[in-house]
Amino acid sequence: MSKVKYIQHYDEELKKTFEIPEYDFEGLDTFEDFVKADPALFNAAVLSAVFNGVTMDLPTVPVFVIKGTDKCFSIIKEDYAEKLDICLTFFEGLEEYEICKTLIELKDKL
Repeated sequence: MSKVKYIQHYDEELKKTFEIPEYDFEGLDTFEDFVKADPALFNAAVLSAVFNGVTMDLPTVPVFVIKGTDKCFSIIKEDYAEKLDICLTFFEGLEEYEICKTLIELKDKL
């Protein structure tokens, strides 16, 4: 499982500050290892980011920062629907239907 804390991240391009997770990838070799190690954490971060992107009508939105680097994983607006579909599949598998409802409502706003 990944270690995470939330930080204030200022996005230069958007000129906005977001509270996003900062992930510690220590002990993980690849990004895929991270997603497999804690898929709920990853999907929750994506859902939160896309929620911000849709409700604020942003062209891109930061998802998380990698601890000890200046690297920030972001999603572009054109990928919001695809990321929502991936999250929907994940949360349906957990039978988290309230989250699924939120995902569907967000997708309808696109």
